[in-house]
Amino acid sequence: MASSQTTAASTPSISDQPITGTSLDFSLFFKATYPDEDTQNTTGGSRKRKSRGMVMYRCLHCPADKPWANRKRDNAWHHTRRCHADIISSLDRTLIGGSSDVVDDEREATRPRIDAFFPSRYSDVSLRRMFDRDRYLDAIISLITRRRLAFSAINWDEMQEIMLAANPAIEDLLVTNRSALMRLIDATYELYSSQLMATLEASISKIHILSDLWTSPHRHGILAISARWVDQDYQPQRALLAMPECRYSHSGETQASLIIDTLAKHGIASKVGYHVGDNATSNDTCLSYFSRRLRDDYGLTFDPSKRRIRCVAHIINLSLQAFLLASSKEALIAALDATDDTSNDQLFAQFYDTLHDAGQTTRTDEAHQRRRASRKRQSELQDDILLASEWEFIERTHRFLQPFASATLLAEGARSTLSQSLSIMDVLLRQYEKYKELYSSKENHDPHMVHCIDMGWFVLNKYYTLSDQTPVYAAALLLDPSKRRKYIERNWQESWHAPAITAAQQIWLDEYNAAPIPESLRVPLDVSSSSGRQHNELDELLSDIAVTGPILDDADDFETFIDAPPTRITGSPLQWWLHRDQREAYPRLSRMAIDILSIPPESSDVESHFSSARRTLSWDRESMTCENLAKVECVGNWMREGIIVPKSHGGRGVISSVAVEFSVETEAEDFLD
Repeated sequence: MASSQTTAASTPSISDQPITGTSLDFSLFFKATYPDEDTQNTTGGSRKRKSRGMVMYRCLHCPADKPWANRKRDNAWHHTRRCHADIISSLDRTLIGGSSDVVDDEREATRPRIDAFFPSRYSDVSLRRMFDRDRYLDAIISLITRRRLAFSAINWDEMQEIMLAANPAIEDLLVTNRSALMRLIDATYELYSSQLMATLEASISKIHILSDLWTSPHRHGILAISARWVDQDYQPQRALLAMPECRYSHSGETQASLIIDTLAKHGIASKVGYHVGDNATSNDTCLSYFSRRLRDDYGLTFDPSKRRIRCVAHIINLSLQAFLLASSKEALIAALDATDDTSNDQLFAQFYDTLHDAGQTTRTDEAHQRRRASRKRQSELQDDILLASEWEFIERTHRFLQPFASATLLAEGARSTLSQSLSIMDVLLRQYEKYKELYSSKENHDPHMVHCIDMGWFVLNKYYTLSDQTPVYAAALLLDPSKRRKYIERNWQESWHAPAITAAQQIWLDEYNAAPIPESLRVPLDVSSSSGRQHNELDELLSDIAVTGPILDDADDFETFIDAPPTRITGSPLQWWLHRDQREAYPRLSRMAIDILSIPPESSDVESHFSSARRTLSWDRESMTCENLAKVECVGNWMREGIIVPKSHGGRGVISSVAVEFSVETEAEDFLD
């Protein structure tokens, strides 16, 4: 008797017993969540981070009105012992009641699972009720448009198995018809096109258009038309508007007509600001015809030279091609004149063929080099072996080109502004001049390097000079709070100061100086009356000793602002102007600054659209029509930019109410992949 009491006393209670992963399955008690995983991106959409962040273990057995969660696994086990000891006791009694001489394998096989405390099997009705069809369609369409999965992926056995593993009762609810999926994408495209149109119409800034022409892998000319603007919540936005096919002709007139049609569809012709594109000569024709169409169709004025922004990345590209390939300034001018709206590979070929002498030896294709190398002896290959001096030239070239690579990256992205264009060209011209002086000296004399620098500087200076035709370049510098007039006075020749500032000030006088102030930005003149208190004699005495006077009307003036000392800012110049404090202090000038600083310095947006379309049109998917490609790319872009927000993140998600048959095959599917 005493022995049994001693044994009972020495047996630890359930709450004191350790619980390990070998006795109970941790995943049956807790679910791992990642509260830091979902983050709000800068464009307003919800985007998941690549790093999931800190884990949080949520108890599956605590009631919903009293949830329990903790970041520590040991704390989770302690919670199980303390609050759910009855479940553990029931399991332990079942295990202890078994025969003591049962081998471990048999005991493991007969051990009851935690799900024995729940219904052994949900009915098909319950499982189908638990199926979130809207969330499923959001994910499927995102995989097709944003992640560029093939339409045929919905018929993959592996895809079906993933879905059925999560819910075995929904086999007939899955989308297996590619045409039905395309109709859902089409309906989503139409809905959000209307929503995008309303957003564009409500923008508080001008809408800047970016465009470029691309030849797709299935040999169609496609024009990407993108937009940048600031929405009614004073947030910078960007979106792909359209990717129409350029049929029959790739001329500037054809491109301009497609841009006009896109603006008419979205109802934004009256809000067009500036056009951003590369230096192709077809863009001159495009903008001239675009200007005539705006005047004839809408009675609007659009100066094709003053409203043209040249992509600074394309300027850097042309300058470096001249640095690497040009043989003379005459050949360089001929190559620049031959530049047309071609792809980068074609452009490189034009430079290469035009700038090199006909008799110059060039490398043949790689296969021929291998055959040639295998036939020749080492003595015959001396001309193809790089000498120490040539390796030294490569090292010098690599060191010289580092700022150019950084400059290209600096000017791309959603936060880039036009104020970066001239400052980037300023520093790159200095780079050319600095290294020309270095390699012209007796100690480091290198005539080949000096010649290359001259060729690159010639092209960069050509486009730098052309910026005089577009006063908004200088205006962007002057409206940058970290630059203002002082930047021009310190970094430009004195003869350039007055023309640049005068041209920028003319924009202010013509478009913004007399503009009405929005009611939301009107500041009360009498602070005491705005607080509901009657003005008294004490207020008069306080005003006599005040050191901060009221905001003067002449403070909201272009010249007053640019004459002030530059201010160090942490974000972009556009973000500085979008702050309410600046909009209240400069109600008119802020409108000018927002319009100008929302212009991107590069046309990298449309280039990224082409890269995306190229990944969509993989070599085995080239039967997709241009119309379907445009809709897929637009929907994918709108998801990336936060215009389409999934239902699981509080948005409207994709259209899921289209009357389609999800499992019937149609001939139209042949034009999807």
